[in-house]
Amino acid sequence: MMDNNQTDQGLESELENFFMAERNTAPALSDMLLARIIADAQSQLDTVQPEPPIEETGFFQRLLDGIGGWPSMAGLAAASIVGVWIGYVQPPAVEPFAGYLLSSDAESYLYDVSPASAIFGVEGSS
Repeated sequence: MMDNNQTDQGLESELENFFMAERNTAPALSDMLLARIIADAQSQLDTVQPEPPIEETGFFQRLLDGIGGWPSMAGLAAASIVGVWIGYVQPPAVEPFAGYLLSSDAESYLYDVSPASAIFGVEGSS
């Protein structure tokens, strides 16, 4: 067992010597290879096209893009028209609800639902 460990360490130190020798010597490139690399880089520099300038968009175009474009705008327009139509025509199914909201009854708009006011507004206290 000890023999095997010592031989592994011997091989590792031998390999490490080879690796150190290679790290210390830099590889030399031939002049032809360097010339080809430079020519290839120069040809790539000549073919690079500048990016086109970014067009500035206005506020309304950005708003339109933010809500989803023209299909969403068409949906909003349709919903607005239907809302105006329902408000103007008042179909029979909407009349009781509208009557409740627009009544002049004092209790319909003076009722406070916050829990803090329930403490101070106890009926029957003097």
